[in-house]
Amino acid sequence: MFGLYQGRLQSFVMRTGSAYHALWLFVAVLLASCGKTADEPGSPVVNAPPISAEQQRLESVIQIRRQDITVLEDQKKDYKKEVDLRIEQELAKEAKANARLAQLDSAVKVYRDKGRTFLEDGIKKANELLKNHAGEREALRATLAGSTAAAQKARDDMDKRYKALDGRIALIQSEVSEASLKITGLTTGGAEQADNVKTALQNLQEARGAVDDRIKSLES
Repeated sequence: MFGLYQGRLQSFVMRTGSAYHALWLFVAVLLASCGKTADEPGSPVVNAPPISAEQQRLESVIQIRRQDITVLEDQKKDYKKEVDLRIEQELAKEAKANARLAQLDSAVKVYRDKGRTFLEDGIKKANELLKNHAGEREALRATLAGSTAAAQKARDDMDKRYKALDGRIALIQSEVSEASLKITGLTTGGAEQADNVKTALQNLQEARGAVDDRIKSLES
């Protein structure tokens, strides 16, 4: 095909004179380049090797596992919202209990500030209030302690859950890297390249095993 166009162009230039010699030289070089690309048996444009079934499978695995990572990241976000709500509820309980304790303390302070007078014994009434409200005060302190512990547990649960999810994400990322290395091994040649890919795969598999053990310990 290239030879046909080259012959026609050369014939045209010979008929039109020397004014088109420069054009002929430019187009000839261009056609030579295109002809080499299109006609040579080893051309990567026309004779590019087909994608193997294994490479297609690995690319599908990569796509699916990246979607799995997105799902896990969404789980982290949802769990954080849940934990934030738990902590917010416990903080509301603490605020309510503290407000009631402040009211009780304020009532006692009023009588203590009055002190003992001819008309009223403020100290005695303050002590009576403390005695009468002892049960309520104890319940309020228990509420505060319980809310503090519950809020801390929510934070600890989130931290543990995050570590487990992050571990799973890291595990999936190693699988994606492993699949990518296998694709590299399929699409590049050479013994040295194959050895490099093999070594990298071994390192990834060892790292993945360590991460998997860590996840099991966190979820047990």
